[in-house]
Amino acid sequence: MFLALTALSAAWAGRELISCFGGGAGNGQAGGAQPEGKSKTAGEEKNARAPGAFEYAAGCLILAAAVLNLMATTVPEIFYDSLVYHLSLPKLYLLRGGVVPTPENVYSGTPFAVQMLFGWALGVSGEKLASLLHASFGLAAAWGIWSWAKTCVDGETGALAALLFYLAPLGMYASWYCGVDLASSFFVVAACIALSRSLEEEDVAVRRGCQILCGLLTGLAMSTKYNAFPIGVFIVLVHGFLSLRAGRSWKE
Repeated sequence: MFLALTALSAAWAGRELISCFGGGAGNGQAGGAQPEGKSKTAGEEKNARAPGAFEYAAGCLILAAAVLNLMATTVPEIFYDSLVYHLSLPKLYLLRGGVVPTPENVYSGTPFAVQMLFGWALGVSGEKLASLLHASFGLAAAWGIWSWAKTCVDGETGALAALLFYLAPLGMYASWYCGVDLASSFFVVAACIALSRSLEEEDVAVRRGCQILCGLLTGLAMSTKYNAFPIGVFIVLVHGFLSLRAGRSWKE
């Protein structure tokens, strides 16, 4: 999750943060919205260009890493946390026909949304499908970081941000076992994208929809592990501050 936030911070930089927090400089309006009739910014002009050599190279590296991670999902699970509760407790629920109390397992009281998805994978196939599901969250998070950074800044920044996240040793290792870290990263990335969209959107109905989506994704992120709880506080504070700064109620 920390790697995802690092990549997002590299993506949403420069004129976007200045326009939001620095008095509207850069785009001239809070939230990065452009006034009507204004020419395209340098970042938007870069987005219209064909992908460069760096973007193609980054895509090839991420594809190669994804293939390696796919191969790693086919090996037997040996990660301690997976064997103790990520997979063992959902398997127990399947054998018992429902959720049963397990007071002897200290981890059974943690947020369990991703483990319930693992339970579905275990019921359909087995632990390899659960491992593949977890690895897919990492690839989806990298794609979200790339596309968001490309929209906010340019394609090269998006490629760099995705590389920072997906090819980091910790991120690669997380793709090789059934954990919750990549799922948490994906939901955090998606929530931040929805928050950014709601801050930039002028249409009230669309902005409200993005806010609802951001709230749902934030709740999903918080349901993966306790470490993600501060993300919910952060998103509420950022949304409230920028809404008040734009002259709206913090509830809007």
